[in-house]
Amino acid sequence: MIKTIFKFFIFLFLIKFINCQKDKDLNFPFPNLLGEFDSGYSYFPMIDNLKLHIRCYTNKQISKNDGENLLFDSGLPLFSTAYGNVIEMLLKNNTMNKLKISNACFFDRYGYGWSELSPVALNSKQFIKKLYASIQTIPSINNSKYYYVGWSYGGLLGQTFATLYPNLIKGLLLIDSSDIGSLYDPKWSFDNITSQIDFILQSVVPSPKEYIEQLTDFGIITLKQGWMDSNTSLPKSCVEKTQKIILNSYDNYYLAAAQELSQFIPNAMFLKSQYEKIPCKPLGKLPLVVISSNPVEEPDWYNRQIEITKLSSNSIQLNSTDHFVPINQPDLIIKSIEILLNKN
Repeated sequence: MIKTIFKFFIFLFLIKFINCQKDKDLNFPFPNLLGEFDSGYSYFPMIDNLKLHIRCYTNKQISKNDGENLLFDSGLPLFSTAYGNVIEMLLKNNTMNKLKISNACFFDRYGYGWSELSPVALNSKQFIKKLYASIQTIPSINNSKYYYVGWSYGGLLGQTFATLYPNLIKGLLLIDSSDIGSLYDPKWSFDNITSQIDFILQSVVPSPKEYIEQLTDFGIITLKQGWMDSNTSLPKSCVEKTQKIILNSYDNYYLAAAQELSQFIPNAMFLKSQYEKIPCKPLGKLPLVVISSNPVEEPDWYNRQIEITKLSSNSIQLNSTDHFVPINQPDLIIKSIEILLNKN
């Protein structure tokens, strides 16, 4: 009789737990980026009481020591879902085998996607050290060397990683990357950054979610601010998950954007100080591929991409149609990865 009662309570507990999980799923989706049949595996390493989400797609035919390991970082304020098309292309047509890739891992910086929000804004050095510690907890990629794929703000962080851990980075793919030139760009002046942060903290975060949805309908919050409408050319699962995360009740997404904006110029200054230690070709012979957006639309930005290419004597520059290369030109990302891997 006691066993029967005990089993009954266990049954009630499991039903309650399952229902809680279902309720949680409605508000915050699981990170199977491509949908139900996504073959990736998500890790949540905890470093200094902060959880980072890293989703890895592992090629079981090539060990981490015999193949290449890639880390993918997104632009501000996007996260791993923005690489959905790239992930699909890596998994199709035996691409990872052809390029001898062991692992392709896509992470969400703190506060984005499935990563916890830091209680305080982290500078680039602090973040990279936590990222390094995080990947060392994952058996499929720890104690390895990496190719860092950094898009926009993620490109600035990729460059920082290469200066802090030069013996761990085998190459950089910088996609329309932010750089130390931001220090001289009027768009990134103190007043402009402050106004962006104020808009997020005073107008967006306190507002009801219905108001946020109206801002997206009116085109005030767009892909540039991370919002993906139903016509975004990504796997449906990526679009839906992005929308749920941006509209969730925790506001982590917006607060993370405000935190990173507050550190943008200090991070560019830190990278500049790193490069000043080696004035000529500070990245040496590191394999480097730079993807640059249309020079006609933003010539100053394009010229800065040329300067990034000069950081290494082993570099090449390719052109894209716009800034959102992983979404709109995933084939160019795959082509660039192939070029990068062949440079070693």
